Order: sequence, then C-alpha cells, then structure tokens
Amino acid sequence: MSTDLATLFTCALRIRARVGYVERTTNESVRREWEALDAELTALGVPTYDRHGPSTPGRAWWTAQTTSGRIIGRWAESFEEAALELSLAWDEQLAWCVPDTALDIDRRYPGPRHEHPAARNLGGSIEPVAIRPVVASPWRGDC
Repeated sequence: MSTDLATLFTCALRIRARVGYVERTTNESVRREWEALDAELTALGVPTYDRHGPSTPGRAWWTAQTTSGRIIGRWAESFEEAALELSLAWDEQLAWCVPDTALDIDRRYPGPRHEHPAARNLGGSIEPVAIRPVVASPWRGDC
C-alpha cells in the first residue's frame, strides 16, 4: 500500500495542529506526537509497530527531498511512516521519498550536510541534511 505525498503532508499538518510545536522536546511531547502519528497511520490502513520493540523485516532507511530542496532521511517501517515523520519533522511537503538502505544518497548527492535546527534540542539525533535543487526521484521505479 502506498499513499501519495500530498495526502501524507496533509496528515502531518493535522498532527502538528493536534500536538503543536514545542521549544524543547520531552518524553511527554514525543509520546503525544507518536500517538497522533500512529492514529494517522492507522486511519490510512498502515500497520504501526512498537517503537521500543524489534524492527520489522520492512524497516529501511528512507531518503527524501523536500520541496525546498533539502535532502533528508530517517529509518522507518514503511514509506508512509517515513514520509509522514519527515514531513512532520521538517514542516514541509516532500518532492520524493525512496528506500535507501544502502545509503546511495552519499554517492548520488556528495557534499556537506546541514544540521536540523531541532537537533540541538534532541542531542543531535535528527539526521543532517544536504540542500540541493529539487530533482525528480533518482530511484526511478522504486516508489
């Protein structure tokens, strides 16, 4: 199952409206965000998993590009989870999002990485990003 990026961005906006922004993340703020995210995934018919439990066989690194050109990524159990969490974290719609467990992003987009502003509040746990011109997905057929 795959939901389009525009729909997932709308879901991210609903989550943001429900949980708001926080200046500094806490266990409680993360719990609220995960609950809202799981509710949206469930409404879309996407299975959710215990974030403290074992990974599923479908877990992969997902690389994406925002419509403003940032190359970003994260580990997730599904396309929908990855796109929703990345849209939510960056407050931007994605131009594309593909599985990239081999981390081809480093070969395809060499260059310096930039830290997400929230990483300071999270101890640097949000992955660094590169900013490049928005391009079509470099992984044709993988979406």
